[in-house]
Amino acid sequence: MESPLLQYKNDRAAEYPSIEEQLDMIFHEIKTNGSITTFVSGDSAAEGWAYLIQSVKDKYPKPTELDVTEV
Repeated sequence: MESPLLQYKNDRAAEYPSIEEQLDMIFHEIKTNGSITTFVSGDSAAEGWAYLIQSVKDKYPKPTELDVTEV
């Protein structure tokens, strides 16, 4: 069994798009919008890079110090 600290990192890494895909998303957002879109849900911004990264972070939150010491 992995420690919570290592598990969240592995879970996030498995779900993030590749660096190349992320850079392509960022490039196209800047080209289209002039900047990286915000975290607005319910419109095209929900498809943006920052929203995607935040959704993975929300799905696999970083363990607190308490979570790590309980193991």
